[in-house]
Amino acid sequence: MNMSISLMPMNGTITPPRVVFEAGEYEKDRLVAGERVEFRLKEGVKIETVVGRGEPAQSCVWNARGEVLYRGGMWKGKKEGFGISYYANGGKQYEGLYRCGLREGEGVSYLRQGVVQYRGRWHQDEIENGAWTVCFHHIPLVLLAIEQP
Repeated sequence: MNMSISLMPMNGTITPPRVVFEAGEYEKDRLVAGERVEFRLKEGVKIETVVGRGEPAQSCVWNARGEVLYRGGMWKGKKEGFGISYYANGGKQYEGLYRCGLREGEGVSYLRQGVVQYRGRWHQDEIENGAWTVCFHHIPLVLLAIEQP
């Protein structure tokens, strides 16, 4: 098992913009199986990733306050496959499929109160077809069903 620690200086300052810890199996100086933790100091983001050979890595992303922002697949730094995005309050924001960082395929978006906002298909982060839900005095109502040929 190899281990790599990368401290990358930013414009000659002492504080690096990110710190990366890796452990696992390497090919041509690239982690192909193992674990990776990255701290993006300027953004205050922490990303933990379990890397598998040729498949989306399973990742967890936190903000500076330690709140989970995303759990799920990532490929080349973008959301890929199944994942769940979260509001800062811990509630789900979106649960479903991603492709190249965009919502793609079946998914559910939620209002901050935890009520389903939309359930259906997405294409390039846009609604393809499904049903919208709105709340009237905290009572969820289906507003519109969208069907496209």
